[in-house]
Amino acid sequence: MSTGEYDVLYDTTTSFGFISSWSSTGPTQREFTWNFSDTVNVASDGISVSTDFTLPSFTLTPAAGYRLFGDLGGFIGNLVYTEVGGGTTDAGIAGEVSIDGGPGSTVSFLLTRTSTGPFTGYYSDARTAPSGDFSSLSFGSGTLTLTADASTSQFAAIAAQPQNELRVSFNVAAVPEPATWLMFLSGVGVLGLIAYRRL
Repeated sequence: MSTGEYDVLYDTTTSFGFISSWSSTGPTQREFTWNFSDTVNVASDGISVSTDFTLPSFTLTPAAGYRLFGDLGGFIGNLVYTEVGGGTTDAGIAGEVSIDGGPGSTVSFLLTRTSTGPFTGYYSDARTAPSGDFSSLSFGSGTLTLTADASTSQFAAIAAQPQNELRVSFNVAAVPEPATWLMFLSGVGVLGLIAYRRL
């Protein structure tokens, strides 16, 4: 998929399907989002249940005449949990991230748990990693692991809803034309000369 500024090659065969939205949140800030399927869920009424759901793999590259740079961000949420009579739940993510085609780095973390009541709440997480200019970002072998344990209690569950999101954010900008860049450097030189003469 190409937006004219950047290209995203991604796996459409997971339960997340196709990217649901592409948006601009600032002059250079961009993001793309998958919405969850309600098939992403786990429930227990007597035994411990843990299920892995495949996250969409993707590779992000700049379109011709553009560059990628700045902070990389990710968000997942909000997956609602229910715990009755002492039931417990957990949610975590694991995967491989690669910058500029280099060796993949493993990422693995538990989602943040937020309580909204005596029996309910949600799991989510937002993370940002600083980066300079880069030519590609790849994510693969990703899994979302949901666990519900009511082996010594009444009930436990985690359920995704279609408004829940998996979102990737980054920065993109046009590469200056050579003539424009030379004019900029010339301008800097003139300003430097003026400042020098004033000393």
